[in-house]
Amino acid sequence: MHTVVLAVLAVSVLSLPGCSDSDNDKGYSQAKPDELLRTAALMVRNGEPGKITTLIYADSREMRAVLNRLGKLLDSMQKLATTVAAKFPEEVAKIRASVEAAAGDEANQQAMRDLASRGVAAPPTGGPAASPEDRRRQQEAFEENFQFIFADPFGWLDKNAARLTAESIDDETSAVLLDGKPLPVPVTMKLDKGKWYLVLPLNIPGVDRYLPETINEWRIVASLMRTLENAMIDLEKDVASGKVTRMEGLAERAGELVYPTAGMVVIMYVKEMDVRTRRERAMRDFRPRLKSYLEARHSGADPEDFKTMSDLLTRSAQEGLDKLVRLRVADREANPVPKFAELSDDQFATLVEGWLAANDAPLSLASTPTRSDLQAAVKKFGSSQLVPVARSK
Repeated sequence: MHTVVLAVLAVSVLSLPGCSDSDNDKGYSQAKPDELLRTAALMVRNGEPGKITTLIYADSREMRAVLNRLGKLLDSMQKLATTVAAKFPEEVAKIRASVEAAAGDEANQQAMRDLASRGVAAPPTGGPAASPEDRRRQQEAFEENFQFIFADPFGWLDKNAARLTAESIDDETSAVLLDGKPLPVPVTMKLDKGKWYLVLPLNIPGVDRYLPETINEWRIVASLMRTLENAMIDLEKDVASGKVTRMEGLAERAGELVYPTAGMVVIMYVKEMDVRTRRERAMRDFRPRLKSYLEARHSGADPEDFKTMSDLLTRSAQEGLDKLVRLRVADREANPVPKFAELSDDQFATLVEGWLAANDAPLSLASTPTRSDLQAAVKKFGSSQLVPVARSK
């Protein structure tokens, strides 16, 4: 389950890229909700599943960077699946039949609906606290799931695209339907700057608690994507060379390559939640001070600019306090958390300006920033710290 949670999370470097002119030549369109669904299926048929991530809405550059990394992973999975199908045609046919039967099973669909309504529990770490039996069961489940993924990672979308339709909720939102009914885990689409995007169901109870908030947390999710991508590349080589000769062996090899490293990444992320808890305590003191500061010094700002400024300063505090909390763990006395309520407006502004500058977004708060200054700061925030998106070699 821990890998599922982080995969949902990982499913933002410059902007939402959408479809390029060359993609439009292939019939890719995001002009309407139904065209968005058709484009996703067409990308699979054209052997370009990695481009599906460009159809997913990202609300930050960090999320976009992780989606770009996920796109590389999907392309690697497609290449592996093609090689596997050529090498093990009979085994793949059996697994695909099993997947299709499971997809229509009401019990499985109800399990997905239960997941959406109840949420997920905290992800197991598989670390030292887990028993050897627990770790063995986790790895066996991991290997079994990977056999299904290897056999036909995108086949369902290709075969069932005609069953997917869009139902308008309002002018800027639509729901994805399967045979005229909502999906077991509801998926929506939203209109943004003239293009429609899929919205990941990240509001599932339990999953929402683990969504990345800081650049460091997004980096960890990106490292999981990179780990999985590199494993897919190595597995494809093993199958093509004849080193792996059966599907079961492929799943075992995947476990050897992925499970230990991915498990460590998940453990790292779970530990980040402890840092987040400490950071959030400080943020609870920061937020009312920010509110009083903005109302006292920048209340004349345009409402849209006021919100942009509030969001930007909140984000800068998350990053600044994240670093401070880590230092405080090492030396509690040397790195005290500021007593925000006791800071004057000028002291508060100086503190926040320092956090902004440390994240590549210098901004003066001596007077109310212009909209262009705010937009420039938002665009540059954390630019030198974003996760890399170059394809692994």
